[in-house]
Amino acid sequence: MAHRVYAEIYGCSANQADGEIALGLLKSKGYELVDDESKADYVVLVTCAVKKPTSDRMIHRIKKFAKLGPRLVVAGCMATGETERVKKTAPQAILLPPKEITGISATIEGKPFEAKSIKLGLPRIRKNPVISIVPVSEGCRWSRCSFCIVPFSRPGYESYPVRLVVEEVSNALAEGCREVWLTSQDMGSYGLESGRNLLPELIESINQLPGKFFVRIGMMNPIYLKPLIHRLVESFRGEKIFKFIHLPVQSGSDKVLADMRRGHDVKIFRHILSRFRETFPEITLST
Repeated sequence: MAHRVYAEIYGCSANQADGEIALGLLKSKGYELVDDESKADYVVLVTCAVKKPTSDRMIHRIKKFAKLGPRLVVAGCMATGETERVKKTAPQAILLPPKEITGISATIEGKPFEAKSIKLGLPRIRKNPVISIVPVSEGCRWSRCSFCIVPFSRPGYESYPVRLVVEEVSNALAEGCREVWLTSQDMGSYGLESGRNLLPELIESINQLPGKFFVRIGMMNPIYLKPLIHRLVESFRGEKIFKFIHLPVQSGSDKVLADMRRGHDVKIFRHILSRFRETFPEITLST
């Protein structure tokens, strides 16, 4: 009889993508996914640690399943961002960092593994069959904000190649998806390790794919956008690109932004937003 797995997935779209990949990999290895925790042999929690109320809720869920011992897998950002707190709550639980989510089946089976660093081209169990959540990078390039846990929960930074991201979108469309969410800890820094920002190129390449579908661009930190704002706005002209931007303002005070070590001031935020609104007066802003 196949081992049965119950999973709970929390947090941002990147975490949701990790959860979908984990479930897809487990199913591909013969595990049975169940909706009733009482029928499960293993429990997988893909956790979020972005804010204290959220992490407190994660600890509450971990405590509920702590009696499972090594049959509890705590994956996601709590595994790396609040390791000691998790270990105190569930000493025998297995911790699986975000970068190692592709080793989920080996983790359950107690086998050594080498996690795949690029989370593309993997089986998925999608929460919504028509929405494809596509990670384009891992980690935050800036990693200097005074308040943020991401550098601890998802350390390092790596952008995935444009070709592989476009291929992932193409495959998702072939599987029936009609909405694509490009996601990362910061879309605004995509590709900078190559020497230039590749976000406009990525958006334009995906917009050229055949078929009727729409693309939502994930959160972009203002600090990286000023040098490429003209080309970025132009890339949003694509008919398949949602006229939507997620641009975190964080504060309207330059002093507070400096204390937060955000790397930009209010003027830069206003400049980026005004450039988008000049071209798309009805653009939707999330912040």
